Amino acid sequence: MAICPPTEPPSGGEEARDWCMRLVHVQGFPSVLGRGRALLLASGEVAYAAATVVVLQGRSGASDADGGLRAQRFFTRHGQVVQALAAHPDGERVASSEGFEAGGGRVFVWHAESLTVLATVVSRAGPVGVLAFSQRTGSKLLTVCNSAAHHPVAVWDWQKQ
Repeated sequence: MAICPPTEPPSGGEEARDWCMRLVHVQGFPSVLGRGRALLLASGEVAYAAATVVVLQGRSGASDADGGLRAQRFFTRHGQVVQALAAHPDGERVASSEGFEAGGGRVFVWHAESLTVLATVVSRAGPVGVLAFSQRTGSKLLTVCNSAAHHPVAVWDWQKQ
């Protein structure tokens, strides 16, 4: 996102207002990007990636002008396009990855209800294309497969990161 100065700044004496842009709604779902792009969470929400944002759609009990059908929340910590998503077996935690063309990528593990980051894993082998939580071992392991040419795989104990 580029931030540019105003083309016509306020003339002298006017007080600058404290403006803040807020994301209100995301329209569309990038289904062409592959499998595992939509997750059903314990809250009843569906999580999906849209550019640098993870959208949590249709939270049960949420209200908006359309009776909650289009209510959305957003995980906005990514600085690059979200490449992969994985839901923890409890349905309350999510892993989402961003990728860089050169270098590595970051994976955030976060709580779906509070949107709080629980862990950040940095992969230096390339952009992360596939994520999966272990189904055993208390689901503390996160498998990360990179999108680099040789597709390296790493297993992280994300609770220790």
